[in-house]
Amino acid sequence: MLKETLPQVANLNNKQNLTANVNNMDQQRCSEDISTRFNTLNEIITPLDWISASFRFPELLSLPKGDGRSIVLVPGNLSEAQSMCSLGKFLKYLGYQVFNWEHGTHNRLIEDDTKFLAKQLDELRFLQRGNAVTLIGWDLGGVLIREVARLFPSDVHQVITLGTPITGGPKSTTCATSYAHKHKLDLDKYEAYVNTCNRIGLSQPVSSIYSKEDNIVDWTACVDTYNDQAHNIEVDSSHDGLVTNSQVWEIIAQELGNHPLISTK
Repeated sequence: MLKETLPQVANLNNKQNLTANVNNMDQQRCSEDISTRFNTLNEIITPLDWISASFRFPELLSLPKGDGRSIVLVPGNLSEAQSMCSLGKFLKYLGYQVFNWEHGTHNRLIEDDTKFLAKQLDELRFLQRGNAVTLIGWDLGGVLIREVARLFPSDVHQVITLGTPITGGPKSTTCATSYAHKHKLDLDKYEAYVNTCNRIGLSQPVSSIYSKEDNIVDWTACVDTYNDQAHNIEVDSSHDGLVTNSQVWEIIAQELGNHPLISTK
């Protein structure tokens, strides 16, 4: 009788363990679903950021005019130049010459895109008679422009980042796993590489605009602790809203005005 009972007890334990595992998986899926829905809901605020900007147009358009310098806008991971077109139009109104990222969807490794952006800057400097270019980067686009500014300091006048994971790079974002899989990266090694580059520092004026409401990038990673001249500015915005938020536009205009270009013409 004991021999017959033992298998039954073992089967019962297996069933209980299986049930517990299924329940744990369900709870995990539920938690992930809730987190995903929360992040999505938060990013839906983006259209509201645009509506807020439209109400503030008179105030925004009264900001000091620009000095006519060239500005290149670099979009975030998996984004195209179109994602920053509203910001670009605003800056053009202020009197800046605005140029878009010319290399399609931003979905390559930072080091691969560095040469593309460096070539674009070289061409712009030729057209602008040697004047350095200002770079504004959103999300991982900010990591790219910081690297270009470090490698080609004479080509870059000023650096402004929006929701950029300065510390850790892609590891500090919600897309870390998919980014690592796509590019076959060891996130820990890549984080060490990014932070090594950061420690070299930048010579240009640097502004980092971030939001604690950002549900894509860890806001603590957006704070520049590497450069003494860095200006870290907190705003209230979703991650996607950083390119349409009226508060961000005003800050960008002020940061540009604080560091006018000394023309070499």
